[in-house]
Amino acid sequence: MALTPEAVTERTFTQTQFRHGYAVEEVDDFLDEVVGELTRLRSENDGLREQLADAERRAEEAASATASSPSPSGCTTSTCARARSSATASSATRRPRPS
Repeated sequence: MALTPEAVTERTFTQTQFRHGYAVEEVDDFLDEVVGELTRLRSENDGLREQLADAERRAEEAASATASSPSPSGCTTSTCARARSSATASSATRRPRPS
């Protein structure tokens, strides 16, 4: 059984003939808190799922756009990245160090 706010709200318990057990008001108050938190978490999860789906869609679009566009001077993505990092490293080693 999935624990949902509705399941918590609709849950009933058998009443006993004697007054043993927990204070009914305390249990009801706690269950109200549980329902509120479950509702908040469900909403947060739904929002995160939407964000993930949107990010995956945008990543897929970017990947297909990158794959379909020709790169300048026949440079592949990995070789361009290596060239940029090499140039950055070279310029960093040529700069004088502050004293």
